[in-house]
Amino acid sequence: MIETATMTTRFSSTEKILESFFAPKGIAVIGAGTKPGNQGKRIVDSLIAQGFAGQLIAVHPDGKPLGPCLSVRSVQELPQGIDLAIAAVSAERVEALVKPLADKGIHHLIVVSGGFSESGPEGESLQKNLKDTANKFEMLVIGPNCLGTFSSADKFNSFFLSADDIRLPGTGSVAVISQSGAFLSAILDQLASREVGVHRAINFGNRIDIGECEA
Repeated sequence: MIETATMTTRFSSTEKILESFFAPKGIAVIGAGTKPGNQGKRIVDSLIAQGFAGQLIAVHPDGKPLGPCLSVRSVQELPQGIDLAIAAVSAERVEALVKPLADKGIHHLIVVSGGFSESGPEGESLQKNLKDTANKFEMLVIGPNCLGTFSSADKFNSFFLSADDIRLPGTGSVAVISQSGAFLSAILDQLASREVGVHRAINFGNRIDIGECEA
């Protein structure tokens, strides 16, 4: 009965729960560094190209800025106003981010990192530990092993795909939910080529938390 009541409350305010995944005020991209091909940097580049106007901070031990994107060396150094974190670090490092993020008041996390249940028994263990820790600290998670979310009207795009990889649609009324990142990127590219606008899109990958029901 307690679990049922909790889920009813959760789904009754789903729009509010999910909003920071699509229209965040501030974003921390964890793992975004200056090394060529760095996945986090590709996400930063996508957000800048999309025209995201909110606060954008890279988190990387070297602390080097990425163009107009400021950088800090750790989650503990993040400024106020961040409501979404995107983790682009190795699978082994993701779970340790949850508590520091929660301590900073950040409770929305997109994990683009692979190497979890899709990779075998060791990855399954990492995924279970991540899920348990996220639940403990009330962290909402999209992923792991995902592209994340896209919201054309909010100029938000967490994909690590460049303009050479995918054409993204303009604003419209269509919404797309997909477990597969490859399927989602193909659909969005095709919709863009047909000039069909998209409101929002989500790819949830391994789905340890937020999935098709909430979306």
